[in-house]
Amino acid sequence: MSAERPSSRRHLARAAWLLLLLGAAACAVYALKNFRLESSAESLVLDGDPDLRFYQETRTLFASDEFVLCALEAEDHFTPAGVARLERLTKELEALPGIAQVLSPTRVPLFFSRREVPDEGRIASALRNRVPRTLVGDDIDLLRAKEELSTHRVYRYAVLSADARVAAALAFLAADPEHLALAQERTRLQGELERGVDGARRAEIRSRLASIDPRYLELDQRRQDQRFAIVAAVRSVLEPFEREVAAVHASGVPVVVVDIVRALESDLLRMGGTSLLLALLYLLAVTRSLRTTLQALAVLISTLGVTFAIFFATGRSLTIVSANAPSLIALMGFAHALHLHVRQRELRAHHRELTATEALLRAARELWRPCFWTVATTVAGFGSLGLAGILPVEDYGLACTLGVVLAFVFSFVLLPLGAIAFPSAAAAPEYAPSSSRARLEGLGAAAQRHRGKVLGSFAALALFAALGVPRLAVETRFIDYFGSETRLYRDFEYLDRRMGGTMNLEIVLSARADAAQADLASEASLDMLGRLDAWLGARPEMGAVSSLHDFAVETAKVLPGDGGLKRTLGVLGRILGEEKLRLYRSSDGHHVRVLGRVHESRSDLDRRRLLQELDQELARLRPELEALGLEARATGMFLLYTNVLDSLLASQTQTALLTIGLVLAMLSIALRSLWLGAIGLLPNAFTILLALGCMGWLGVHLDIATVMLASVTFGLAVDATIHYLHRVRQERRSGRTASAALLRAHATIGVSIFHASAIAVVAFWVYALSNFRPNITFGLATGLAMAVGLFATLLLLPSLLSFWRARR
Repeated sequence: MSAERPSSRRHLARAAWLLLLLGAAACAVYALKNFRLESSAESLVLDGDPDLRFYQETRTLFASDEFVLCALEAEDHFTPAGVARLERLTKELEALPGIAQVLSPTRVPLFFSRREVPDEGRIASALRNRVPRTLVGDDIDLLRAKEELSTHRVYRYAVLSADARVAAALAFLAADPEHLALAQERTRLQGELERGVDGARRAEIRSRLASIDPRYLELDQRRQDQRFAIVAAVRSVLEPFEREVAAVHASGVPVVVVDIVRALESDLLRMGGTSLLLALLYLLAVTRSLRTTLQALAVLISTLGVTFAIFFATGRSLTIVSANAPSLIALMGFAHALHLHVRQRELRAHHRELTATEALLRAARELWRPCFWTVATTVAGFGSLGLAGILPVEDYGLACTLGVVLAFVFSFVLLPLGAIAFPSAAAAPEYAPSSSRARLEGLGAAAQRHRGKVLGSFAALALFAALGVPRLAVETRFIDYFGSETRLYRDFEYLDRRMGGTMNLEIVLSARADAAQADLASEASLDMLGRLDAWLGARPEMGAVSSLHDFAVETAKVLPGDGGLKRTLGVLGRILGEEKLRLYRSSDGHHVRVLGRVHESRSDLDRRRLLQELDQELARLRPELEALGLEARATGMFLLYTNVLDSLLASQTQTALLTIGLVLAMLSIALRSLWLGAIGLLPNAFTILLALGCMGWLGVHLDIATVMLASVTFGLAVDATIHYLHRVRQERRSGRTASAALLRAHATIGVSIFHASAIAVVAFWVYALSNFRPNITFGLATGLAMAVGLFATLLLLPSLLSFWRARR
């Protein structure tokens, strides 16, 4: 019977181990099947931003202003061959699925470019018969057309550069009305939940969100797929033109967002794969055990599979930020496996009667408590990201929280089960003091012996870092997310500078709901629209700016005399069509807008100052607007993205303070001492301070990725502190003196702390090879913080403990 019992136990363990792996594998298949990277510009905005709700409302009022800007650079476009080339480009773009309309030099009505300029009567007759001339007309004087387009208030910079060398076609993407309506409803309902509602209404809102989410996610995925297809098709259309002209360029927000997703996909495969491979090789080199390495890999795959099955099942997708989550989750799984292996070897070396299985089970019993507290403090760090208000950052926090918890569960379930199911027959290792243990013991002795010098040195470094923190600035140029050597950077900068800007900033002028006499077609309203247009156009940051007022001025050139906006709308309706007219005026006539594009590549761009001055101008005009029964409000992706940037510094401070408070509480509970908790906190606070201070001194800007630095590094670095202090307490309980306990902790848990930190540093620094600047900065800064955290744990922490003991 005694022989049958271990066998039965093994069979049960094997069955449980295989069932867990099969379940995790099924989750991994589900996660891969539902894998998606967010490719919409809305992934870069603040969750719950009231400006976002207004922006979504305006998308349902006006025709889509989301465009891909395609440009050809040539010595002279105004030749028969040049015009034919532009018309060919326009027709090929118009034929692409998902393109609503194309604005190009060959689609612009011309009135003063015919070889024989007609009189006013003949122009009026042509307008009535809807036969305006365009650049492809047989009777067009190309030199006159060049002059007319170069001076047109609406089309200059939009379709032709100031020197006429760059001609552009704006391919406007078709909008999905159902997707827009659902997006608007979701944002409105989520905003209502955030503002607080009673129980019945809350339940009603949650029920409605649950009912529309599946359809919204389906449409959103289809929209993203269309964006990828459109950008790829546009580039395919442009490729043959590269042999005909001096240069070909493509840009616009959809192109930038799609290229970001492509860079993230590449990073997931290249950087993530390389990080994982290096971590596995490092683990294999340290443990010298293929079995341990494969078991760690099984834990990793199980953790990632279940984590992202849950993540994607909630309707989320990976974004510009959360795409880095798999690497960090992997590190946590490796850390648990490494700690268990090192402790198992240590137990077998000192207790040779123990089998490998018995030693691992005993190691698991000893280490589950400190590992639990490392998970709790790490979750506190990631959980604080939920206050960032930035959806990609919140998703990152959620993914990492799930992953960290599951890595702990799978490490302490799969590894012990595997040891029982498949017992190792390897002989116990001979105990032999290694050089690494000797060096770590020497470091611990030096930290105690020279604690005054150590504390003074770290204090000086802390002061240096503190002076660098105020120098931190937020990255304001979207273009700087990519290296200057990339095609996207070159195209973006070139077209942003030559063709009137890239990112939209709009002013929407609306008739107030409570103003019965409001008339947006009146001369007074037209004059107000012109004043807003002129103010925006006079700003040096602005490129192309246009509105119905500009069309009215151009119409007056063609048909002199009184008529104003009503005549302009009649003319535009005949010669442009309702779709182009809806770029500037809603179909119900209650809203008009000024469309502006900002020069995003300007080195002196001050986003907040521009928006503050615009708000001041709108406030100054408010009495006049109210008298007309009108209201004006700024919107556009430029405003939404600026709100994100404004929140970065506030989020960094808020999340860091919350993380410090939570970690202090947890350390105090885990160590059952507020003083020990505070001492354990100091090395980790120093780690964050030095990382942020170095960024400030080096001029490295905060961006949407590095905003997480404080929470992530604090949550990870504190793990080493917890393991170290837990081991010190164990050694003290066994009867060792305080000094001997510190040396023993260095020689034992210090080894696994060193290797776990080294794996993290190597894995993060791999991202220096990325093509996406936020990933590079985040990887280098986090790797540096982990290296600093290692030395803070093994040098500063024992000095603090020694100093504290001496003063007790």
